[in-house]
Amino acid sequence: MRRVISVACIIIMAFMIVITLTVLKFNNIKEQYQNLDPNLDNYSIAEIIFLSFERLKTSILDLSDGSNVLSKKSIFDSKIEILKSNSLNTKSFFKDEDFSTSINKLIKQSTELDKIFNSKGSIDEKRQSALMYMDTMRPTLLDLQESIYRIQIKSFNQIKEIIYDNSLDAEISSLLTIFLICTLFILLWRHSARLKKTLKNKNIFISSIYHELASSIQKIQFATDVINDEASKKDIQKYLDIINFHANKITSQTLDVLEYSKIEMGNSVIQTEPFVLNQITTDAIHSFVKRNDNSLKVRISPKNTLIRTDKKKVQSIINNLLDNSNKNSQNNIIHLHLRIFSGYLYIKVKDFGNGFDINKIGKFIQPFNQGAERDTKQGLGLGLGLGLGLTIIKSHIDLLKGSFKARSTIGEGTIFFVKIPVLIVHSKDRL
Repeated sequence: MRRVISVACIIIMAFMIVITLTVLKFNNIKEQYQNLDPNLDNYSIAEIIFLSFERLKTSILDLSDGSNVLSKKSIFDSKIEILKSNSLNTKSFFKDEDFSTSINKLIKQSTELDKIFNSKGSIDEKRQSALMYMDTMRPTLLDLQESIYRIQIKSFNQIKEIIYDNSLDAEISSLLTIFLICTLFILLWRHSARLKKTLKNKNIFISSIYHELASSIQKIQFATDVINDEASKKDIQKYLDIINFHANKITSQTLDVLEYSKIEMGNSVIQTEPFVLNQITTDAIHSFVKRNDNSLKVRISPKNTLIRTDKKKVQSIINNLLDNSNKNSQNNIIHLHLRIFSGYLYIKVKDFGNGFDINKIGKFIQPFNQGAERDTKQGLGLGLGLGLGLTIIKSHIDLLKGSFKARSTIGEGTIFFVKIPVLIVHSKDRL
């Protein structure tokens, strides 16, 4: 569950980052697009200043109206001064070396034109001198115009590249956003399907609990009624054994359900305590209910080593392994071997029962396999319990940082191997 939540959080974070990048890229495109209008205005300045120059030239043809010439000259000079001030701004469109050279030259020429207007002489002489000098100014205006065109082309190319780059990034971000959305929907669909399957299996599991407990309770009630009403002294022990067997079965199944509930809710924690292996095997032998005429053979090495780990979880692992072998064997000896070596507890449970398809071990470890695998009677207590044994075993082993593997052949039997790290307090066998 935590893994699912982590993956969902990562996808949502990635989704938010991509959305943010996409918005930023589109805003950058918008900003560059908005810069097109000012650049178009800059483009027209070249035409405007040239038009102002031609109007000044037209007014010079009639120097009798001196105020008109001064007005046109003032307009022309103001436009030059505006361009001059713009060229000094480092962020300006006109910040260009060639443009600055041309505008400075044009300012000097305009000053010389003022001197001609203010010189002594007749109107015709001033007109002739001014027109001749303005012809020398024309190449400077053309250079200025070419500089503006070149700057304009350069600016448009830069905007074009920026818009293209940002458009490509925005396209990639958009596609990535769509991919993340699809991935999120697929994950939601998959987990929704898994949730439906889990709920279905839980319903089967609840039904299995009811039938298992109802069957045991009915047999206990039947045996009790027989003892009370009909049983002879010779038969009482037989019915007491039935009552004892099904009472133990109900207790075991109830403990399995409670243990799995703790695991599912994340409340299963490690509680270490010191103990010797003899205590574990004594409890295992005591809790081993003979079924199908099976017997239990136990071997410990070394016997008196004091270790520290979670005793209850180790006991639960052993009991569930023995119970599984007991259910799936008949007229056989079940072997339990416990060994301490190099800081590890090795558990081996071997039987000569039904066996199972080892390729299905992953499915059998899943909870509620008793109901999910009704179509087979091979192995792992299927159809004979609640289907939680291996789930509890695997969860306890993972919590104890141990390892688990199995070897099985259908019709020949199964061997389970468990390896759990333990703290060796001391070994009496070595003293």
